[in-house]
Amino acid sequence: EKPKTSSSEATLQYDGTDNSFDLDINGLGGIDATDGGLSTDLVFTVTTDLQIVYTVEIYDTTGGVCEANLVVERTPEDYDLDDILVDIPLSQFSGCDLTSVGAFQFILPSDDAVDAIVRRISIDGLPDPSASETPSPSRTPSPAP
Repeated sequence: EKPKTSSSEATLQYDGTDNSFDLDINGLGGIDATDGGLSTDLVFTVTTDLQIVYTVEIYDTTGGVCEANLVVERTPEDYDLDDILVDIPLSQFSGCDLTSVGAFQFILPSDDAVDAIVRRISIDGLPDPSASETPSPSRTPSPAP
């Protein structure tokens, strides 16, 4: 298939509510993307009509930047969630403080008129080991005199 002889660069920012395209590295207020060490992956769901390389940037509140590049394959016509689920281990990001994140940015360059939709961005990880699945016993109230 021939390229459409056009180029583009889409930028998706998650930096709080500021109604501006200027990246606010403090926009998320310094969230802990590691969730105290329990987080393992940055996960997003994406559909695309062409193979594309995503550049994912994470900015900490002091200006540090972590970056990872990820090749996303063309989405099959009859896809399910597993086909569009993309994850990047947080261990691939270095150069910023993941415990004080102020902004995320996704850059999608294309030289062939790509159509891409990012549907969800989340951070996955391990369950909190201190969380109890069963209620703790409580003392039975004694009758009032």
